[in-house]
Amino acid sequence: LTELAKRLAEDRSRELTMRVLFAPATLGAIAWLAANRQAAHRICGGLVLANLGDSGEFHYKRSRQGNALIDQIVPQMIGRLATQTATRDFTPFGYDERQYCSPGFNLPVGRLTRTPDGEYPEYHTSADNLSLISPKALAESLELCTEIVKEFSRQANAVQTSPVSRTIREQASSLNFSNLNTPIACASPNGLAPVEAHQRFLNLHPECEPPLGKFGLYQAYHHVANDAERQLFQQAVLWVLNLSDGLHSLAEIQATSHLEATTLKLATEQLLKCGLLQPV
Repeated sequence: LTELAKRLAEDRSRELTMRVLFAPATLGAIAWLAANRQAAHRICGGLVLANLGDSGEFHYKRSRQGNALIDQIVPQMIGRLATQTATRDFTPFGYDERQYCSPGFNLPVGRLTRTPDGEYPEYHTSADNLSLISPKALAESLELCTEIVKEFSRQANAVQTSPVSRTIREQASSLNFSNLNTPIACASPNGLAPVEAHQRFLNLHPECEPPLGKFGLYQAYHHVANDAERQLFQQAVLWVLNLSDGLHSLAEIQATSHLEATTLKLATEQLLKCGLLQPV
């Protein structure tokens, strides 16, 4: 990223303003967004870079928007420069993309890695060290990032892209609340009563993840039995928070997250008790 920043600084032909951010995970992104809340809507594309020095294939994780310009360009560029690639849909867990893509910002920010987090045996152990990194892999990653920035700049300038990401409060103010509980056409809910399936909620702290630990919703869950259930509950909490923008029903959240209805209902109940959600 340092070398990429040098290349950007030397390129006098750029028409877009570029920002290169070095920040501690999670809190760094949240602090930057807090300091740039008013200008964040001007971001027309972003990319979280991580795990780019190992020998694994490239993986791109789409933004929450799913079909933003950055979501179209990165897989194209990977396909041109690499023989192996994988593209994944957005999930509200992982790295800092989940902060930029929180519903209060909903920025077009994806994530580029080689081997994703948690998918190599050394992850979060003392064996996760420089021996996993090769100059060849780093060089390939740098060239890919350079080409992505060039192509994004070219296409963004060509179509004069300027997507506006409104805050969740602005989104909510424009909704017709009288129609929100009208049943919609979606997959048959699995384990949800009709009223529950079509219920929508509003995340009351939508700009990045709230500090879940102080509400007892992170790691130490006294209402779940084991580690596997604890992990699924954590995922459910993050899915419900991320998609509770007044537009997604519980049935839609279930269809997107592929989680069990009982787990989603438990997460929703706990978030309501903590005052982090309100029914629409």
